[in-house]
Amino acid sequence: MNLPDLIRAWLKNPQDYVAGLQLLEATGSLSSLNLRILSRGADSFTRPRLFELLQTWLAGQVPAPAPVSAPPPASVDATGLIAPLQQQIYRLMDERTELKARLRYRMYDVEAEAEEDRRIWALRILAIIREVDELYSRIDFAQENGYLPSDKDPEETRDDRLSLMNVRTYISRYRKKLKQATSDQEKDSCMQLLQHYEAERKRLEQLI
Repeated sequence: MNLPDLIRAWLKNPQDYVAGLQLLEATGSLSSLNLRILSRGADSFTRPRLFELLQTWLAGQVPAPAPVSAPPPASVDATGLIAPLQQQIYRLMDERTELKARLRYRMYDVEAEAEEDRRIWALRILAIIREVDELYSRIDFAQENGYLPSDKDPEETRDDRLSLMNVRTYISRYRKKLKQATSDQEKDSCMQLLQHYEAERKRLEQLI
């Protein structure tokens, strides 16, 4: 079978993530950004993204009839618009990886404080998935149109406000922990986490 037929077959039964990624690489349409994200492995975000990219490539293989006397499309250079969005995606995915590691580390800690930490981390991971998906949508729009879409709708702003509330709660907690810390190791750990969430607070405040 040729490549389009192989992709059609995979889309009907998209269980083998690695095989799907190899097909996408074979199309020659996989950007370095998508390669870096998808190479992290199969999860709730990368699987649908891989499926979407293969569908998009396959749809582009059926040429649409050109209108009579239609002028050639103007080239779109959105590099300057896309680069900052790509950097945001890199940072968010790194944060997501760090939070998942923390969740695994404290998975079986039965203390009430650990349960609250896991809840906040899980909510943040879900928020990151939404943010990354939104950034991909903005990149796709910019590549097609040469400019970025308008600001986020009220529903997305509401999600950012909820994330900001969680981050502020976390900042208060680690400020208190830092004051109560008795060992240098405990103080260093609290300081690192406090700095992380202070930076996240500033980022979210800029979005709202």
